[in-house]
Amino acid sequence: KATVSVLYWTNAMKLVTYLWVLIAICMVAVLKQFKAVADEDKKDDDVVVTEVSVKIVEDSSVVAEKQPVQPTGDGVRFYCMQTKKSSAWCRMLHSASYHGFKVDHHNWGDAYVHAKRIKWVLEITRRLPPDQIVAFNDGTDVMFNGGMREMEARFMQMEAKWRKSLFFNAEKSCYAQQAFPEGKCSKNCRWALKKARCLTTYRNTIWSNGTEAISKWRYLNAGCFIGRAGSVKLFFSKVAEITFKPDGVTLLPGVWCDQSMITKTLLSHPALYRDTVGLDIENRIYLPAYHLHPDVDFCPSGSLHPCHNKEHPREEPLIYHLNGKSGTALASHATNWSSSTPLDPAAHHHLVSGKQRSLVSLCG
Repeated sequence: KATVSVLYWTNAMKLVTYLWVLIAICMVAVLKQFKAVADEDKKDDDVVVTEVSVKIVEDSSVVAEKQPVQPTGDGVRFYCMQTKKSSAWCRMLHSASYHGFKVDHHNWGDAYVHAKRIKWVLEITRRLPPDQIVAFNDGTDVMFNGGMREMEARFMQMEAKWRKSLFFNAEKSCYAQQAFPEGKCSKNCRWALKKARCLTTYRNTIWSNGTEAISKWRYLNAGCFIGRAGSVKLFFSKVAEITFKPDGVTLLPGVWCDQSMITKTLLSHPALYRDTVGLDIENRIYLPAYHLHPDVDFCPSGSLHPCHNKEHPREEPLIYHLNGKSGTALASHATNWSSSTPLDPAAHHHLVSGKQRSLVSLCG
């Protein structure tokens, strides 16, 4: 019995020892696992801290680059897409002169076709520094309401706010007839069908974040735009691909509407809208007057302050674009400057085909 008892206790002690060894091994394994997890967490923390640090550095550099310099008014090159003299063009030049704009006419004397403006814009921007601020406008339906310094300042504010470097004037009407296929119905039916497709395509592509809901002026109008030359060149190079034959000069058969080609390019490349191209939906620089109702669209009524420009409620647009059938919408205001202040035509000059010409020699 004594021998059996000794053997029993000996085996019991061995079993307990084995259990303790097993527990120790398990504890060591668990501790190693905890250490591995802790080391991994620390590594992740270091990565996060590094990423945050890099992000802060990157953001600081962006902020440093985007710090607006004091606008001088000399930072904007202004071009007009006009090819010949007319009374309406002279009205535009008088208005530009009154507000201190020097207008350059790159394509003077060329045969005018709307779609050819895409080529002219590329010819101009290819010879300019990428950071140069450049503005383009129609020649016969534009009136000025502010100076170059204010235009430069507002553009840089818009650039910083929206993180974009090219802004088209935005109108109430969705017009891009050549951007959508023809419907098999009557002429009026085809027009309505294209309008519906235009609205739907905007809604399903670049309006996805709802930003444009703040304004009734939310459709691209190609008559006026402002941006950095590099961004203008980048975007219009895309537009040229669906406008011209491979030679970059000959228009594709049937193409005539630059606004349709520009709209189609924008709606087909939402990334360009997200990163580069914007619309002046607050009308800080441009106000197209088609479908404008001064008694309800200006606040207070009788002023020239667009109701939807909530951030700058006392601002007036710098350029009125009398597009479509809107020539009389702002006619009284458009002539106020000429009747209130005398203008010496001999003291103001513009560029025509690279030559400086006085306003009096151009328009009398």
